[in-house]
Amino acid sequence: MLKLRLMSCVALLLCFATVAVAQDDAKKGKDKKKARAAGSANSYIMKAFKSVEMTDEQKKKAEAVLAKYDGEMKDARKAVVSVLSKDENKAKNEARKEAAKAGLKGKEMTEAVEKAMGLSEDKMAKYREALKKPAAVTKKVKDEIMALLTDDQKAKMPAPKKGKGKGKGKKKPKGDGNLQTVSLKLPNMT
Repeated sequence: MLKLRLMSCVALLLCFATVAVAQDDAKKGKDKKKARAAGSANSYIMKAFKSVEMTDEQKKKAEAVLAKYDGEMKDARKAVVSVLSKDENKAKNEARKEAAKAGLKGKEMTEAVEKAMGLSEDKMAKYREALKKPAAVTKKVKDEIMALLTDDQKAKMPAPKKGKGKGKGKKKPKGDGNLQTVSLKLPNMT
């Protein structure tokens, strides 16, 4: 009888220990997700500065700038997420993955994702407006980090990419520019 009680107590103790360990593991998983989410935004912003070798002091100041705008960035992202339903957000994420697999980037990717989301014009307008908030915060962060750099470091920064939108300049002629294209209309000889 004593052995039975002792075994029952040990089994009960193991059950509680297993639950406690599982809860700790779940909490660690959530902490990792939070750190990854915060880190992904910061790493995305810092990618712009990868060509510049910052001093340790500049890195600390850059991290302080990132921390300063962390709450504002979270709020801006929540505003974007709040515009979409769970199904729309899921469709957006799946479309983004498919577009990335297809090798689409930039404007082409954005157009493909927006088309796949299937939002009404009104909702798409709200979504695009909400996207401006995180972009504005990112610009503020980048501007403040840019102010930390020396002139030599700023010179090492890559030039911003220019869009291929309408009115962005004239096409340059191929070749030496002195060639003319002549079009001949030949009679139909069938």
